[in-house]
Amino acid sequence: MWQWLVACLTALPAGDLMGQERVGVSVPLVNIDGSFGLTAAPGFGMEVSVEIVEGKTPELTATRLTFSNQDDERRIAALEGVPRGPIEGARALAFECWLDAKYNSLRDTWGPAPSIAALFFENDGGTWYQILKASGTGPFGPSEFRIPLRGTFNRALFASDTDAAIRWEQVERVWLGVVDDGPLKGAFEVRRVRFTDEPFHPTSAVWIDNKWEVSQDPAVRSELSLSEGDGAPVAYFEFEIPGGRHMYAMIRTPVDVSELDAYRGLRFGTVLTELPEGIDGLLVMLIEKDGSQYRAVSAPRASREQKTVTISFSEFERGSWSKDENDRLDLDQVNLVAIGMHGTTPKAAKGTIVVIDPQFIP
Repeated sequence: MWQWLVACLTALPAGDLMGQERVGVSVPLVNIDGSFGLTAAPGFGMEVSVEIVEGKTPELTATRLTFSNQDDERRIAALEGVPRGPIEGARALAFECWLDAKYNSLRDTWGPAPSIAALFFENDGGTWYQILKASGTGPFGPSEFRIPLRGTFNRALFASDTDAAIRWEQVERVWLGVVDDGPLKGAFEVRRVRFTDEPFHPTSAVWIDNKWEVSQDPAVRSELSLSEGDGAPVAYFEFEIPGGRHMYAMIRTPVDVSELDAYRGLRFGTVLTELPEGIDGLLVMLIEKDGSQYRAVSAPRASREQKTVTISFSEFERGSWSKDENDRLDLDQVNLVAIGMHGTTPKAAKGTIVVIDPQFIP
């Protein structure tokens, strides 16, 4: 089984609420006997040992996993725990961790930090996982990690159930650990591992992937180029539309932010942007998974000068051409951002839209 597990653990391409909410769910991850602290999961080719580090209170008890891999195979070293009670109503699995790993243990040198893996085992044989990127090199911590339960999880190849998605009411075991291609040695320490309904309070922006694609009327001719300008992603979209009838031309990119409702709005830069005569401003949209389209009410004006556009989520409303069962923007359903134009011009015309460094801001 472990060969399948290691093979499937492939690294994946890794906001501001006002006021305070009462935390109604806080279910710690504990040892199978109910005590604080976790145990070592099977080593899968790594040498591992576990040390319990007592805290000022039982809840602050930490578990330190020391690991060593001397070959070039992908390995995982993990800690295992069980929820101490039902996790219904939880929003996320949260934990603090430290990671101190030498990437090449043969030469005892630092390298890119390995990834952190979280695996969830259901009582009917289902197994799901998520890879968390540990940024930087060398040791880090303590760092607070948060895995939203409504995020995207990957089904393990050896899972034996038939569910299309993870079922949290069936989760009975959790692994937290380190996965990487060896040689690797180091230590991974966690504490305060808990399922919680604590709201997310982001302190920095989250960047939107520079994976823009064109969406346009078949009569439109266009060209899109993507680049990195001074470290910031840039999308350069040129188009030509026929005149006399309604046209649309836009670019759109996927959104993979699990707790988007914790953020305040959308921000991006523009420069050298020109729209055809008769088009008042940019069409900026958030699109839900069911295709419902919500546009920014105040269309940002095109400008050749460099400027920053900031649009609060409260400024988006359903487009008159779109339908939605609940007629409400559901931020947890948003999977696309689109920027472009629509409307009618008296004659054929060209335009240019440049989008720089799009992000969701707290």
